[in-house]
Amino acid sequence: MVGKVIKFLVMVVIVVNVVIIAYVFLGGSTPPPRPMPNPNGYDDFVKAGKMVIGNPSTNDTMSQAELEALIATNSNTLKLVRLGLSRECREPVEYSTNYTVQLLPELGSLKQLIFLLLAEGRLAELNGSTNDAAAIYLEGVRFGEELGHGGLVISGLVSVACESGAMSRLQRLTNCVTAVKCREISEVLETIDDREEPIADTLAQERLWSWKTFGLRGQIESLLMYKQRANTKARVVAKIQKTQLKRRQLILDFAARAYELEKGKPPQSAADLVPDYLKAVPKDPVTGNDIGLGK
Repeated sequence: MVGKVIKFLVMVVIVVNVVIIAYVFLGGSTPPPRPMPNPNGYDDFVKAGKMVIGNPSTNDTMSQAELEALIATNSNTLKLVRLGLSRECREPVEYSTNYTVQLLPELGSLKQLIFLLLAEGRLAELNGSTNDAAAIYLEGVRFGEELGHGGLVISGLVSVACESGAMSRLQRLTNCVTAVKCREISEVLETIDDREEPIADTLAQERLWSWKTFGLRGQIESLLMYKQRANTKARVVAKIQKTQLKRRQLILDFAARAYELEKGKPPQSAADLVPDYLKAVPKDPVTGNDIGLGK
């Protein structure tokens, strides 16, 4: 009898400790939600995603005529995307299990918008307007980064995927645009980099959503799967940091190209670009060290 009582008391102590740890590390550390902007650019993006006609994800294989038809058909959709880009953007997270059911198809439609921008940029390239194409791809980078504001981890992953796709297209034009456009692109990318929400904010939003949606029981279950959660977190952080590094390398590349076009010779180091072409030398998001030219 005494043995059963001792076992019971031990179990109670374990449960209490798990509850305390779950609250402190998973619930108590989450910040309050931020107010939504009004008007909210995210709402414009969602509305635009529902308006897409055709399949812009195949833009890489479309002929010039097909691209022209696609862009003409979706002209109002693109106008709405650009309206959203002119406004502050923040995902209006709802704290319920139904939210993810709504969110997944929503993110799918938002991905169609980045493909639509890439299609418009490719059409500009085919028409020989590389400056215009670069400007459109830059809008795609902005669109991708904006999607990550205030959202859950899954939204953050879609955000970096969209931004990365636009940056890959933009990178191809480094040596194809004017010095003025190179300067503009580098400056805008610096602004985007400065505006990016910290990874910690995305992870905190995920914790807050989990806490408010599943309560203490869900947090205890999550705590028991700590190792799996830690591995997932590490993969998410690595993907975001990879995108950050790619963006910051692009900042350097376009600034260096502007320098070369204007001075007739390439810079010897990234430090040569400050302060006339860059506010500061971009940092590696992992090491915190300055990023070098041509890295």
